[in-house]
Amino acid sequence: MLATSTYAAVITQTTANSGSGSANYGLEFELNSTFFTEDQVLDSITFYWQDKGGPTGSMFVDIYSLSGTQDATSPDFSSTNTSGDMNLSYLGSSTNSIDYGAITVASTAMEFTFSGITLARDVDLFAVFSTDDNDGNWVGASTDIATSGYSYTNIAGAGSDPLFGGVGDSDSQDLTYDIQMSAVPEPSAALFGGLGALLLLRRRR
Repeated sequence: MLATSTYAAVITQTTANSGSGSANYGLEFELNSTFFTEDQVLDSITFYWQDKGGPTGSMFVDIYSLSGTQDATSPDFSSTNTSGDMNLSYLGSSTNSIDYGAITVASTAMEFTFSGITLARDVDLFAVFSTDDNDGNWVGASTDIATSGYSYTNIAGAGSDPLFGGVGDSDSQDLTYDIQMSAVPEPSAALFGGLGALLLLRRRR
């Protein structure tokens, strides 16, 4: 499901959880300019916990964009590979962590929030599980997969996902997730806002 407006956008893979987990390193997605007329500021990403293995402590989410090319022979995400190995640009990490090891109820929502990360359109973007809020230190975790469809909600309709293993619609693309974003303010809107604040300050004087 995709819904957009001037101020907010949401990308979801159905929230009807299957009750079955998929071990993975994260999610790939893309903001196609056919649907998005503006770049987006990332607000939050929610995944759903499953007891199929993962970190015993805190887990963050790192955000990357693809800065080169990838194919089926390129390295996959792993605990030893780096963003440099995979032609990725690090954009930032979640402002909060989730104590993955402390969750005991299947399908518990794990919401990761973000600040100051702008998502460009028509670029492959990656949300990757990590043990800290810096580039790297990726970790595999188990999250819920969708009950039906099993189709990768890549808005651009890309048919391959080499970074998460193999070509085609792999299990890691069937994750249940919810991405919340806000449109990047247009320069004119920011300018008018600044002028309004300046006028208000002068009137108070």
